[in-house]
Amino acid sequence: MIALIAPAGAGKTTIMSILCKKYGYEKPISWTTKKPRKEEIDGVDYNFITTEAFYQLEKTGFWAEFTKFNGAYYAYSVDDIKMENGILTLDIEGINTLTNNGNKLTTIYIDVDERTREERIRLRGDPEEAIAKRALEDNESGISNFKDKADYVVNNESDNPQDAACEIYAIMHSEMKCSNSDFNCKLLDEL
Repeated sequence: MIALIAPAGAGKTTIMSILCKKYGYEKPISWTTKKPRKEEIDGVDYNFITTEAFYQLEKTGFWAEFTKFNGAYYAYSVDDIKMENGILTLDIEGINTLTNNGNKLTTIYIDVDERTREERIRLRGDPEEAIAKRALEDNESGISNFKDKADYVVNNESDNPQDAACEIYAIMHSEMKCSNSDFNCKLLDEL
């Protein structure tokens, strides 16, 4: 399972979409209590649920991990994280929760400078107040510090997220080759 992590506006959702369409990765549909944007479709972009339903499912152990962001819950179910060729977007807390529960994740930090991220968020049409709030939440969460802890760092400064997706595919393809044979990994390490 791949976990993409990045501050708002870094392009993780776009990159994940490319990885799914072009390279066959599977994205579990996360669950959220947020209000859908006009272009978002229930069951496609997110599974939209009420806060009350979220709490009821939490009581049953349905969630593998969840976080609260901008007043709304975002979560993946236990079944969501069992996909063999899966890719998720997570925050630091989500990564820690899943790895502490024994789930194997390959973490990839999407790196983009702050000015580029802010421009991208503005182009999405988010109001200035929301942009400032997201920047503050990203700073408070320490998400930029995760760059040093991630398994890999991929730069997405260019206007072509295909490049970042291709780099992630190459990383994962080489990891799969290594995990298939300890002998091959030892040979690669010696080269």
